[in-house]
Amino acid sequence: MALARAGMAECAVSSTLSAQVLSITMGLGLPWTLYLLTGHSITLASDASTKITNAVLIVVLVALVVIFFATIVFGPRGAHGGPQLGKNGSSVILATFAVAFVGFIVVEVLNETGCLDI
Repeated sequence: MALARAGMAECAVSSTLSAQVLSITMGLGLPWTLYLLTGHSITLASDASTKITNAVLIVVLVALVVIFFATIVFGPRGAHGGPQLGKNGSSVILATFAVAFVGFIVVEVLNETGCLDI
């Protein structure tokens, strides 16, 4: 919050994302690594519906990344000459993430209810 209020939106977003990456790495990676070190194995689902779900989610992720970078690259420039995230760009990114999040939930629910079974 302090970074955003100080006008450093890029730093605030970067800090938020890096915190989530660290949380996922420590929350999943560390327990899985310890479990594997004990001689066990981890079996991930590999049925057709899971593959379809993963493919859809990868497409959504790629679309998000493209929209995010397009908003930053083609957006306004700040006083220092670098990209600056304005109100319109922020709205586009927020709306894109909201749509992608709802899409993720829909795909996961369809997968869990068996609607994506082949």
